[in-house]
Amino acid sequence: PPAQPAAAERDARFGFESKASADVLESYIPGRFLGWEAGSRIRLANGQVWRIADGSRASYALDDPKVRIHRALFGTFMMEIVGHGRAPRVQRVE
Repeated sequence: PPAQPAAAERDARFGFESKASADVLESYIPGRFLGWEAGSRIRLANGQVWRIADGSRASYALDDPKVRIHRALFGTFMMEIVGHGRAPRVQRVE
């Protein structure tokens, strides 16, 4: 059988492919995070950039918050701010 891709390679493709080998990506937002509004772009520590794809907004004052991005229905993704109960719909742009 073909070898499984390394975790870093798999994570690098997460959000750009039609069907990933992983259903959840965990990372964090480096530095001070003040929240989001519709269309905001959020850069993760792994270099990925995700755009808020719904009309939600939230205000925070967090340092290096952990995030968990998971697949939702119809090929969409949700970004959970771990420990804060909010999860906007997001789309990977970089």
